[in-house]
Amino acid sequence: MRTFAPFEPVPHLAIAVSGGSDSMALTILLQQWVLQHGGQLTALTVDHGLRPEAQEEAAWVHQFLTAQAIPHHTLKDTTHTITGNLQEGARDLRYRLMTDFCRHHGILHLCTGHTRNDQTETFLLRLQRGSGVDGLAAIPAQGQRNGIRLLRPLLSLPRASLRRYLRMHGWFWREDPTNENPRFARNALRQQLAEGTDTLQARYAETATAIGRSRAALAKTTAQAAVQCVRITLAGYATLNPLLFNKLSEDIALRILRSLLCCIGGQSTLPRFEKLYPLYHAILAGPPCTQTLHSCQTVWKKRPVYSPGNRRIPALPTTATPTLWDGRFEISNRISGSYIDALRQEGRLSLRPYLEASAQAHLPRQVLESLIALKKTVNGIETVLAVPHIDYYAPGFEQHSFACRFQPVYPFTPLPFGYMKTTGNPAT
Repeated sequence: MRTFAPFEPVPHLAIAVSGGSDSMALTILLQQWVLQHGGQLTALTVDHGLRPEAQEEAAWVHQFLTAQAIPHHTLKDTTHTITGNLQEGARDLRYRLMTDFCRHHGILHLCTGHTRNDQTETFLLRLQRGSGVDGLAAIPAQGQRNGIRLLRPLLSLPRASLRRYLRMHGWFWREDPTNENPRFARNALRQQLAEGTDTLQARYAETATAIGRSRAALAKTTAQAAVQCVRITLAGYATLNPLLFNKLSEDIALRILRSLLCCIGGQSTLPRFEKLYPLYHAILAGPPCTQTLHSCQTVWKKRPVYSPGNRRIPALPTTATPTLWDGRFEISNRISGSYIDALRQEGRLSLRPYLEASAQAHLPRQVLESLIALKKTVNGIETVLAVPHIDYYAPGFEQHSFACRFQPVYPFTPLPFGYMKTTGNPAT
């Protein structure tokens, strides 16, 4: 844990506990650590609702940890359906629920029980897919998601040693049957690795760690270049300085582009490098340019501007609890009958007199139409109540009942957690 220092004076850690051996062993270790440092540990289990026995497993974890005087919460979300890649969708949902819990309870750190076995499997899977430096670096020891610091203290330890540790303490664990299903690529690889030697697995993990150091150096160089040539706005769009951007090496420029598209497009996963080349070369060639990639639209007349464009996003109804909308904005809205939506063409035209007198009038229409708007429909007629990022509020609008904050699910540049110093209230 010293490698993740500094921590706040009274550290409060959350831990993801599935009931498996890795997370249960980490729970013991973290409980000892927080007690030594006068802190607190909160355990979180996510029930995806994908398996009938999941509810019973979560109840078992709750009963077991409660008996050890460790606070435990089971998190569920019945409003979202996982589509596409099942394992990836379940992972995204799991992290969203846990990081939302952490943010709402002032917890800065979320720990997961990834081990050397997970590191080896990830490295080999990405090697099979022909991944570059970022992919082969596999699982980082620390990172961030949804504004929460992710810590993985067990990456250097094999699962077998953790299970021996659990037996020493008389603790039990539960196996997830989906981990044995060979139709998932990771499980098939896990079965193959079980037949190999422990030394070979350790070498794979060491290689991933070495590549990870290269990835960290590239990330730092990319962040330094990014803040020079990109301006992110709190309204959810960004501008690019093409003169500075075109002087960058191709690799750094592509890294900036994909982080920018992911951040402004509200996506949680980065696009592949090969998909970026048409846009990259269009920027090098100069205006005019209009392209859409990774849910982010690039419009270049005077300067490249990036926004989500006028894509169709489900409107968000009234919600008193802060809720992430469009992968970009955290919304709380207590105005009855209203809903959150993009301004869109109809809204832009209805506010034309205001926009023409506004400082934002120079923005491309695609950007204006993507701005977040609070609306209400009465007798089939839609009315714009507020567009906060251009300071538009309808007469009598209750500003205290509505709040929005740009909180992209994928931040443009990583927070320098290794150098963060905390003072005062850790929740701030």
